[in-house]
Amino acid sequence: MKNVTITWEKRLRANQFDDNIDYLKHGGVYLWIWPGKKERICYVGEAKKFRERFKQHFSMLLGGLYTVFNMTKKDDFVEFLKNHYHDKEFKEINRDSYIYIPVFNGEQAVSDIFERAFIDSKWQDVRRNYLNTLEFVFGQVEVDGKEADSKARREVEGALINSLRQKYDEIAQTTLRLRNWRKPQIPIGNINRYPTDDMIIQHTGQIETQLPEELRSIKRYSIN
Repeated sequence: MKNVTITWEKRLRANQFDDNIDYLKHGGVYLWIWPGKKERICYVGEAKKFRERFKQHFSMLLGGLYTVFNMTKKDDFVEFLKNHYHDKEFKEINRDSYIYIPVFNGEQAVSDIFERAFIDSKWQDVRRNYLNTLEFVFGQVEVDGKEADSKARREVEGALINSLRQKYDEIAQTTLRLRNWRKPQIPIGNINRYPTDDMIIQHTGQIETQLPEELRSIKRYSIN
C-alpha cells in the first residue's frame, strides 16, 4: 500500500502562465478542466516540469494534433461524450463535427487531415476557443513522504485516469467507448503506467476545495 499526497496549488487560465513561471518549473500531475454546466476534468497528465510540458500541449493543440471538443460553457463534458462520442465510429465523429480527432485510425486521407488541421477556419476557431476556455490545475506529488519520481508520477496519473473513467461511466450509465472497440476509449489521457500497488490518496493544498467532486472523491485505488 502506497500513501500518496497530491498538493494542489495552482488553477490557471492559459493567459496566466507567464505570471506563474516559477511555480511551473516544478513537476507533478495536472488536470484540464472544462468549466461547463458542471465542471469536469477532460484530461489528466504528469510532467517533470509543467512549463516544458505545456509548451508542447499548446503547440500541438493549436497545430491540430490533439483531439478537441466543440463545446460551450452550457455543455456537460460527460453528457457531451455520451451524445457525440459514445458508440460512434470515426467517420461519424468526423461527419458530425462536434469533435476534432486529428487521425482517424488510418481511415482518413492525408489531404483531409491537412485541411482540417491548417485550412479549415472553423476548427482553427474551435481550437482557440477550447484553449482559452480551459482551466488548468497543478499539483505536486509525494509518495510515502518523498517527492515522486517519474515512475511514481505515472502510476498516480494512471490511478487518476482509470478512476475518473469509472466515475464517468457511472454518471453516463454506460461504458463510454467507440463502436467496435473492446477497451474504453474516453479521451481524458493516456495511461503510460498502471499502478503496481494499492494507493491511499490524500488531496490537499490551497485550491483543493476548487477541484471537481469526482476528483476529490478519489481517495483509494485498488489494483484488483
